[in-house]
Amino acid sequence: MKVSFDYDGTLTREMVQLYAAELVRRGVEVWICTFRYDDEHKKQQHKTLNNKEIFTLASKIGIKKDHIIFTNYQQKWGFLKDRDFVWHLDDDPNMLQNIADNTDIGVVYVELPAWMGKCERLLAKNKLTKLNNEKDQRSN
Repeated sequence: MKVSFDYDGTLTREMVQLYAAELVRRGVEVWICTFRYDDEHKKQQHKTLNNKEIFTLASKIGIKKDHIIFTNYQQKWGFLKDRDFVWHLDDDPNMLQNIADNTDIGVVYVELPAWMGKCERLLAKNKLTKLNNEKDQRSN
């Protein structure tokens, strides 16, 4: 199972970091999808925002470097679509709406008190769906 976290305003929160690390320990494939420019595009745009902090935090949590998506200020849904993500957690309701409108990925708003519970329900639903699909394939 794969899940995606926004960085700024989401994964920068300590509680979210702890949850992401727990998911990594449980064997969930954790990704970061950030609106930021990658280092190459950052230079072209003359931006100074340092991405080193993203790589440092990802390493601390256990997120692989190649599991970090920089969208270069493009809509995230285009980078998440068709990659089998169960959900994306973000602090931007407009970004979440765009993802919901253009993909079948579950979206979770980190500002809601029960965001973690929703993430867990989506993971459980995905696991159950996969088990049922495997059962159907074996019976055919």
